[in-house]
Amino acid sequence: MRFFAIAALLSVSVYALPQGDYSVVARSAEPEAIAEALAESAELYARAGKTLKVGAEPKKDLTCLRTANPGHPVRNEHKYTKNQLKSAFLTGAKLNAEGKQIGPNRYPHKFNSNQAFPNGCGTNTHEFPIRTDNKVYNGEVTNDIPDRVLYEVKESAKEVRVKFCAAIRHGVGNAFVNCA
Repeated sequence: MRFFAIAALLSVSVYALPQGDYSVVARSAEPEAIAEALAESAELYARAGKTLKVGAEPKKDLTCLRTANPGHPVRNEHKYTKNQLKSAFLTGAKLNAEGKQIGPNRYPHKFNSNQAFPNGCGTNTHEFPIRTDNKVYNGEVTNDIPDRVLYEVKESAKEVRVKFCAAIRHGVGNAFVNCA
């Protein structure tokens, strides 16, 4: 009898976990439409599981300067709109809230650089790739994706709080260059 009571309790707790697909299809491939769909998807997930609270979002367009690193292709200057930055940031944040990582380098992950950036982020800063072709990173190899968005993550039992901090580009060696 005790076995059946435990089995019944376990089955109830399993069904209480968030289930389902929380993805939303963007109305187009434009960064603005992708940002809207990601925000809507984050809201759907929040209603079913941990609440994703977004603090600071990108406030302006940012430009990553040209880099010419030995052994790597030259990376031309590239300007990201605030909506492109927001799309990458919200994609990474949603994955954080879901406890997921994608790609061979397992993004998003903690930004492990000793470099200090004037970005207002604390010690729990995460990075997520941002592509120059207006597409959202979906797990491919990042050899040709030199840029990242940085954001701070604060997690509790019921919510994940995130705030956008910066965009960066791989510089020489393991150094990074702040995009301004």
